[in-house]
Amino acid sequence: MKQSGWIPTWTPLALLLCYEVACIAGLGPLPWTYCGELFSSAHMEVGVGLASTYNFFLFFAVIKANPYLFGAILPWDPFLLYGCATLAGFALLFFVLPDTRNKSLKEIEAMFVKT
Repeated sequence: MKQSGWIPTWTPLALLLCYEVACIAGLGPLPWTYCGELFSSAHMEVGVGLASTYNFFLFFAVIKANPYLFGAILPWDPFLLYGCATLAGFALLFFVLPDTRNKSLKEIEAMFVKT
């Protein structure tokens, strides 16, 4: 494994652990939780189906791209890339998604109705 002079040897492990903690803490289960809340009853079947398809397509793309990334760049760079993507996703979800705590489905649905 190539080592850069300024990057410690524990960096890949630390980046992998940060990625896993972020996924387990919210980015993994959060989309499935929000699928039941963001889609109205009339559109839930199609919306959850499309969201699930998109999610599994991205999982497939990441798994297929991994060997090429590890061969093309330094071994810890894919983890840095995935960690940055996870951090960006967390920031997007944190600042964009509405708070639905203690709200009924009718109240949540009313938040997305255009007036």
